[in-house]
Amino acid sequence: MGSSASRIIERRDAFPEEGAAEQAATADLSLDSLEAARSVVDKFLVEALLDSALRGLYVDCGSVGSVQRLKRRLVEAVLCAARGGVDFGVPKPALRLQQQIHDDGDVSKELRACLKAAVEEHLVVNGATTITSFLESPKEAQKAAKILREWEAADKALLLRCLPTDAELTSPEKLEKDMARREDERQTQVGPLKLTPLSVPLYRRRQTFSCLIFALLLPGSILINCIFLWYWKYTWYFLVPYYVYVAMDRKPWTGGQQVLDSWRRFSLWKQCAGYFPVTLIRANLNKECFTPDKPYLFGYHPHGVLATGAALAFGSEACGWSERFPGLTPRLCTLNLTVSIPIFRELIAPMGVIPASERAVAAALRPGNAVVLVVGGAAEALDASCGKYVLTLRRRRGFFRLALQRGATLVPTFGFGENDIFDFVQLTSRQRQLQDAFKNITGFTMPLFHGRGVFSYNYGMLPHRRPVTVVVGEPIDIKENPNPTKEDIDRLRENYINSLTALFEEYKPRLAEKNAELIII
Repeated sequence: MGSSASRIIERRDAFPEEGAAEQAATADLSLDSLEAARSVVDKFLVEALLDSALRGLYVDCGSVGSVQRLKRRLVEAVLCAARGGVDFGVPKPALRLQQQIHDDGDVSKELRACLKAAVEEHLVVNGATTITSFLESPKEAQKAAKILREWEAADKALLLRCLPTDAELTSPEKLEKDMARREDERQTQVGPLKLTPLSVPLYRRRQTFSCLIFALLLPGSILINCIFLWYWKYTWYFLVPYYVYVAMDRKPWTGGQQVLDSWRRFSLWKQCAGYFPVTLIRANLNKECFTPDKPYLFGYHPHGVLATGAALAFGSEACGWSERFPGLTPRLCTLNLTVSIPIFRELIAPMGVIPASERAVAAALRPGNAVVLVVGGAAEALDASCGKYVLTLRRRRGFFRLALQRGATLVPTFGFGENDIFDFVQLTSRQRQLQDAFKNITGFTMPLFHGRGVFSYNYGMLPHRRPVTVVVGEPIDIKENPNPTKEDIDRLRENYINSLTALFEEYKPRLAEKNAELIII
């Protein structure tokens, strides 16, 4: 599912330009502009991937060209339907699907629900600049309500258009066997290594290369610093003032540096997110739940090895943060030491990254900011394992105390698949004791893990191509309490744990993790 989901969700720039009829752009509420139609199609395909009744149809539509044709056809259908039901011609889908498309068919119901959800999200998110007029102008409110009614009762022609054609559709069972067979045929076994084939598409190689750069940013920065210090006789004249600046710069601890939007939208992050792929989902589409007039404190779970899902979903625009949360500035927290490493700090500071110290988080909790904290920390990283989520949460008090003191809205967030992108080595009790001791001394540690390499599938330090879906749950409003008692903190923690558990149970079966286990310690 990973590679196909990447093609469907992330390749938003894959639409070729359509005919002159598509270029007539009107108000985005009416859905008859090209950009609005593309937005709805993307959201519809995401909804279809999350729906257990439809997921099998869209897990893989064949080649990248087939995915592009499917998206282009859906865009044409949306435009024609929005412009008055023009006859756009319905390609014949598979016979078994055609028989199921009737008024009370399960597939028909699911397609209608996905279409309505896609249009509703488009109206709520993309209508951010005109949401006030929704409430103040009865005319605009009626217009939006009419659109929702029409798409909720989508006709058969449009529903048929939303299905893959015969050429694109393959049964999930046959598809899985064919993909496994092709993968086995392409792999070259050299001893214990499974080498990547030469036939890997170019776009996948670009994604792998981007992921490699992403993984080497921190060690590469340390290496460059070491080289400069080794040749200090030639580099001291700019190293000395720069290191003095690093030591005296307090911006990360006083709310963070100003976010550079162009850097957050850098194509490297998009390619890296498409590698897994990483997807950001907002569980609550009510725009009033996330307004820039108050601070937010997001708790991300689980930590995994490097909290990769949080880094790409919140630390960049690769997953469409600003589209889903307009007006909110994300502030992703990381280790204090990481923010202090010369060169590397200049790469992450413009992305909104701040240290995970209490002082820095408190300073960043201002209206319009969404501070993202990986609550479990290093202790949770040591418990990471595939198929199981062990969260270090019941021992945490500072996270909830700070939320009460600042009156910040708590938002539980879960990264499904975060623990699956690496393979972990089971530790003996003695090895675990040594890791715990190292963590107590340095404040951080990592589990023993391995992934894949650039040219091999089974050995290396790169993460595996496995999907990571970051789901942002329901916000928990909190009344400011400068002096919270132990009972206040415990009560809020239990409320947060219940919300996080409900989020996990709701999305676990929808994201094909039916056997995943959640343990909170």
